[in-house]
Amino acid sequence: MKKLIKTSIIFITPFLFILIFIFSLNINIHDWKHGHTSYNMQPRSINWFSYKLELGLKKLSNSFINKKEIGLPTVNLVIPEKSSRALLSNIPTSTKKWVRAHYMDDNNLKEIQIRYFGDNPYDYMFAQKIYALKPKRAKCLVDKDIMNTKLPKVMY
Repeated sequence: MKKLIKTSIIFITPFLFILIFIFSLNINIHDWKHGHTSYNMQPRSINWFSYKLELGLKKLSNSFINKKEIGLPTVNLVIPEKSSRALLSNIPTSTKKWVRAHYMDDNNLKEIQIRYFGDNPYDYMFAQKIYALKPKRAKCLVDKDIMNTKLPKVMY
């Protein structure tokens, strides 16, 4: 009986190791192919021509129609050209760097730091961008250290 167990272990063990190696190789291949993609996010292709056309039509109609509705409070940002170019200079690493900008509060410019919020390309490739704002001095904008300008999910 002992000899049977010993010989079966000797013959089965290499097959088990080969099987484990093949499965781990398969997992590593899938991880290499799909490791950069986000879970449960299927980016759709974007028709840029229709997007730009629709955006232009909305801007044109908004300039003629004077709405009296009061929406969310606006955040007026002044982003220098150099800072705007620095944000998109080396995507995606440049979107994590804080650059200099200004926040308009009661006709006064206050210095802040700004960067794009999130890793999702939808946050920074459309006309309405999502920013993270960090004031230079404590309690410059609000009581928080960092303020995010998130958009509703309807935009996507």
